[in-house]
Order: sequence, then C-alpha cells, then structure tokens
Amino acid sequence: MKKILLSAISMLFLCMSQAVIAQDKNLKIIKPMVVKYANLIGCADWSEVKAITKYSDKENGIEGAYVALIPSDIECAGGSGTTFSTIVVINTAEGRAGMEGNGNDYWKVIPSLSQPIADVTGAPRSLDGIYQKNGQLFATGSEYGPNDANCCPSLKLTYKVVLSKKSITFSKEETKDFYKWTFTKVK
Repeated sequence: MKKILLSAISMLFLCMSQAVIAQDKNLKIIKPMVVKYANLIGCADWSEVKAITKYSDKENGIEGAYVALIPSDIECAGGSGTTFSTIVVINTAEGRAGMEGNGNDYWKVIPSLSQPIADVTGAPRSLDGIYQKNGQLFATGSEYGPNDANCCPSLKLTYKVVLSKKSITFSKEETKDFYKWTFTKVK
C-alpha cells in the first residue's frame, strides 16, 4: 500500500512538472512574438513583456489564448509618459495545439484582438499585471496621484477587463467583427 501511495505521489509530481515545462515552452515561443509585434506597431525597440496570462473567453470564442502586456509608443509621440501598456493576444493557428510541431509555426498574433486594431477604454497608462480568475480577466496597474510626475504614476489599482465584440455588416457578403477591451476599476 505504501509503495502504491508513493508511486501515485511520484506520478502526480511528474505530471505537475511536465505541465510547468509545457507552459514554459509556450512562453518561450510566445514572448518573442509579442516583442516582435510591439516593435512592428511602435517606434522604439521594445523587449520587455510586462505580464502574460493564459486566456479563454467562451462568449467570444477564444480558447487557450494568451494575453500579454508590453510597453509601447504606438502613436510614435516620443517623450516622457508617451509609452502605454499595449495588449497583444496570441493564439494557436487553425485550432492546432500549441505544443505540436516546432512550436511557433502554430502560435500567431491575433491582430483583431490586439492593439492598435482592438479598441481599449479605461486602461491606465501603466499596467503591470494581468490574470484570469474564475473566468474573469483582471489587470493591475497604476494611475496618477495629484502630485505625480508624468513618468511616475503612484496609485496602485485593480481593474476588471472585459472583451466585447461588435459585428458590423457592410454588405450582404461582408460582416466584420470589431473588438473592444474595457477596463473598470474594482479597487
């Protein structure tokens, strides 16, 4: 009985460690893709993914994606306080499992869900964390206090993040989906 219990515990730890390795393998592929995308849409050499989380949204048909935040100056304004946290969504192409094959052949940036194509409302300039809890996406970030310099927001807040979709029909043959990320302060 003791051997069976020890064997079961060993198998549990093995499965857990394999899951961690699988997640790390995905992130090693996904993070450079986020950086490359940010460099394509912005004006500086961005290399820091601030936060990333696995993301599913059944209402919008998203399963097994990742949502990442990366600092970016999309409008190329330059100067102090012009960098914002940019949302980038990565998912598998054509429903393939991300762990198949060589990896990055199956992971793709989804521009319609990512900025600048997807609209964002209510987000602070500085986001430093993102996570999904009980099916709901949350982000942590900073806003400006009354005496804060343009570079340094000091008020730490948590936001509920909701993705909504609006379908617009252009003709009988053409309908397009447009996405919007809405950030609402929760504390």
